Amino acid sequence: MILDCSSHQSTQLSLGQILDISSTHLLEALSHFNLDQFCVEHQSDDRKPGVILLEEVFNVAAHARIPENISWFHGTRVINPESFRSNGIRPLSKQIDQIWIDLFSIAGHYVNQQEWKTFRRAVETTHSSHSANLYRMKTRDIIHWGPHAVLVRDVLVNPERFESVDYLNTPEIVEDISLCFHERHGRDLLPAFQQQSYACIVKFNDNTPRPDSVPIALHYLYCITRNRDLFPGCNTCFDGNGHLIQHHQIIKIEVIS
Repeated sequence: MILDCSSHQSTQLSLGQILDISSTHLLEALSHFNLDQFCVEHQSDDRKPGVILLEEVFNVAAHARIPENISWFHGTRVINPESFRSNGIRPLSKQIDQIWIDLFSIAGHYVNQQEWKTFRRAVETTHSSHSANLYRMKTRDIIHWGPHAVLVRDVLVNPERFESVDYLNTPEIVEDISLCFHERHGRDLLPAFQQQSYACIVKFNDNTPRPDSVPIALHYLYCITRNRDLFPGCNTCFDGNGHLIQHHQIIKIEVIS
């Protein structure tokens, strides 16, 4: 059983399979339950909304149905989206050299290769700006390495609806390097990077057990089908903890722009 939240339709179908009910019955049951009213009447109930839906509507214990595989969605902006097919999704520690190579294809109009190497060495050691400090924090601590992904694809396409970061915009590490370059050389690399790069969503499957995934997907489906406001609780995230997402795990590379 695969939980796939590519769309509300795929979420509906995969939840129906996981819960062993028809997708039509799934939506019908959700439509007859008023989550807001339940929460008002049970204010001491500290269960999360998705758990309430799972246990009260379908009489299924919160951690009783764990998908064998989950589809996750990695949002980013890169110069060569097809590189994911051969390289997989690398953690920051393994991707950082490629980021510097890609940015030199832009910065090379302003500095030579030796100057670029000197600039990188400064960013990684002595450059005193806030952006350089952020760069060093992210590249030195595995907590920032990812790869990261979201359960619900719609988070990447409509981040404002989920109060989320726009992962399809410029990656933070690229912004950090570009700001340092602007401070040191007076040139802004970001417009050219935006022009030469592509926003993309990389879909991959992972079999790590996630007991929270079904309740959260159910809450997302409840909100989207009833035209309710979405918020961070309608999604959860994947953290690769510094490990590569293998190329054979990748299902689709979707170029957005």
